[in-house]
Formats: sequence, structure tokens, C-alpha cells
Amino acid sequence: MFFPIARFVVDGKSMQPTFQEGEHLLINKLLYKIKKPQKGDIIVLRDPRDKQRLLLKRVFEIQKDKLEVISDNIDGNDSRTFGPVNIESVVGKVFFRY
Repeated sequence: MFFPIARFVVDGKSMQPTFQEGEHLLINKLLYKIKKPQKGDIIVLRDPRDKQRLLLKRVFEIQKDKLEVISDNIDGNDSRTFGPVNIESVVGKVFFRY
């Protein structure tokens, strides 16, 4: 069964100061089945180095079927570390925090 909304808990400091560790987020998993991510979107994606792990990142650049994603914290791991990611690795867009 497909659920279009998922919960996500921020784990780590890579998106500080925008998001703090332990914050709860709601993810729209359906949106990117209809349209492509946009520059500046905050997304949850599968870590290209460990597909079981989810990452919270900001879309920095959009290529044909790849995205460059960045952390808001300069010390975070992102496309500067692991390169562009496949659009298929995106789980969804953050649309609410609580």
C-alpha cells in the first residue's frame, strides 16, 4: 500500500541552522511523481552510499536525471562529497515541521 505522506525525524546537524536535530517533518512522497524537484526544495533522499539511510538536503542544482544536493551546514556531507544523486533516490519533499 502506498502512503503519500511520511514522517521523518531530523538526525544529525547537516541542515542546521534551518532544521535542528530531533525535529519532526512531514514528507510529500507523491509530489515528485507528478513534477520534478525545484532548486531550493528541501528533500529527503536515500543516501547514495547506503540505500537504507535517509538524508535531509536542499536541492542546489537540477540536471537531466540527477540532482546536486547541499547541506545548510558547511560541514555536512552532500554532493560536494558524494557527487550528484539520481532523481529516483528522492523520497519526497518536506512540507511541514512539528
